[in-house]
Amino acid sequence: MNQLSITTYFDFAHIDYPIKSYKDYLQPIAHDMSLLTALENVHLYYATNEIPIFYYFKIPELALFKLYAWGRSVWELPQLKNTAFSFDMMAVYREELALTQKILEGYSKIDSTEIWHLNIINNTTSQIKYYIECGLFNSPNEAILLCEKLIELFKQLKFLASVNRKFGSNGLATKFNGKIQLYNNQMFHTSNTLLISYDESFILYNTFENPNFLKSNHSGIGKYTLNWFQKMIKRTEAIDGTDEKRHNIFFNQILQKLENFKTEVMALCTVY
Repeated sequence: MNQLSITTYFDFAHIDYPIKSYKDYLQPIAHDMSLLTALENVHLYYATNEIPIFYYFKIPELALFKLYAWGRSVWELPQLKNTAFSFDMMAVYREELALTQKILEGYSKIDSTEIWHLNIINNTTSQIKYYIECGLFNSPNEAILLCEKLIELFKQLKFLASVNRKFGSNGLATKFNGKIQLYNNQMFHTSNTLLISYDESFILYNTFENPNFLKSNHSGIGKYTLNWFQKMIKRTEAIDGTDEKRHNIFFNQILQKLENFKTEVMALCTVY
């Protein structure tokens, strides 16, 4: 029997370098982002079924919670095994949160085309509910505050999309920040796919054991993925400043979902 010919186009660093701390995850992303911002003609394409990772970093409390959720469930960090989530962790992870801001600043300088879904909040709201039911919040009030921070985030994102301009940790949208085109995907199944295009080159990041990712700079895969993005864009709706009605409908629906979820969380916190 002939052996199958196997060609590897993707790199998965976590096989040789498993994540043992938040920094192990954040530092390579910060490094890549610093390299990308130094390049010319960079464009970022992002298709996702959950809140893009960069936006969690706009709100330190959300960034801290997501790192905790990934650290406990995906990376299984031993230091979190018997530890409930608490905002007191912000004092412990100052350097890690500073890295998230560095990543956010880099992302905010790059023009992007992003394809979202109306259910992008579901992953994070499910995590909040799970940890409430497991008794893994140091205080129930912290779960309620996370809901308020999600509402705050989407009010910011609604404005960001309306002006088609990103803004960094300072909350200001200037000419030095990247432009953004935003679309609502109602028919394509996506995971989290991020394609960086610059000149004639590509870098593809695709989640594998989310938030971990496979990485490829293979030009053929890059061109194929760019074509996939272009097909999706033709079959999605603009929800940025180019279409006021669809923009308002999309973000108002998400904000209403978050208000409803906050009410649910407040009720859950009286039980658990």
